[in-house]
Amino acid sequence: MEPEAFLRKVLVLQASMRGFLVRRQFQSLRAEYEAIVQEIEGDLGTLQWSKGWIPRPQFPEPGGGSGEW
Repeated sequence: MEPEAFLRKVLVLQASMRGFLVRRQFQSLRAEYEAIVQEIEGDLGTLQWSKGWIPRPQFPEPGGGSGEW
């Protein structure tokens, strides 16, 4: 195998592994956050996660209100 092709395969493997580790870290952070919310609130009924690449915790207003007066 040519050195350039081998290097390319190693780089792809490293990128895949980094992606796996980052996703696992985010899952761990999410579980830790949910445990804290459950300890404070008693349940996770008020917690929702946003859509997107990096989900963020959200606590919608009770009754679906927009939060405006």
